[in-house]
Amino acid sequence: MAKEKQVYNYGLLAGIIMCSLGFVIFLNSSWNDFLTPGFIEKGLITATPIPSQESVSGVLHVDEIKKPMTLLISNEASQVSFNVSIENPQGITVYNANVAKGVLTFVPDNSGDYVISIKNLSSKDTVVNVSYGYSHTENISLFSILWVCLILGGNYLIIHTYFSRTRNESYFTR
Repeated sequence: MAKEKQVYNYGLLAGIIMCSLGFVIFLNSSWNDFLTPGFIEKGLITATPIPSQESVSGVLHVDEIKKPMTLLISNEASQVSFNVSIENPQGITVYNANVAKGVLTFVPDNSGDYVISIKNLSSKDTVVNVSYGYSHTENISLFSILWVCLILGGNYLIIHTYFSRTRNESYFTR
């Protein structure tokens, strides 16, 4: 009986440690991922009306290089496409494509001011909002999987050790 109680205590302790470790990993690495899945907005580049076949420009200041930057382009009208051009501080075009509502990602190679030009390619006037930020990476997703597995595994150990102890005590023989 003493050995069974000792195994019970170790299983319970292991379950509590696993749940605690999973919760700590959740708080440290996945809290933002949990609150804002997919995109972390850092700021707004422009929110302005664009007449048909006209363009508007905005400046994005980049301090961190080699970290993927995400632009989120949204507009009020449907079926509107834009030509988006991004120039680095040296004036070299690093991105040039036609897009409709969406997300585009580029990797800055130099720090400084990037000029973002957006041209309305449709025949309708529209209001465009361009915000910038960072998309979550696979590392954050892997940490999310890790903390979920630790918490579920810890709960399994706690419940399993508790019920395996009560299974030996029969409620029918009382």
